Amino acid sequence: MRADIVSELEALRTERSRIDARISELESLLLAEEVQAKDGVAEVRPSKNGGGSYVLQYTKCGKPTCRCAKGGKLHGPYWYLYIKKGGKTTCKYIGKNLPSEA
Repeated sequence: MRADIVSELEALRTERSRIDARISELESLLLAEEVQAKDGVAEVRPSKNGGGSYVLQYTKCGKPTCRCAKGGKLHGPYWYLYIKKGGKTTCKYIGKNLPSEA
């Protein structure tokens, strides 16, 4: 009896890991679609660890006298990591180059 319970428990844990990985993958795909629709996005790559998407995008700096604020050329492109947690999307600046583990 105990061996059956342990065996079933292990099978369920394996299944949960597979389901969690698939959920993370699908969330990353949805996030990538959401981000792709933004202005200035040049490229979107899902992260290899399933924790969001890397986005190459052009940005405005926020300075009112800059060319980007006057409808001119935007800055970049720069890489950002977009992650969705608890229904909120967060964005982390990565830089001009994508890390090798990305």
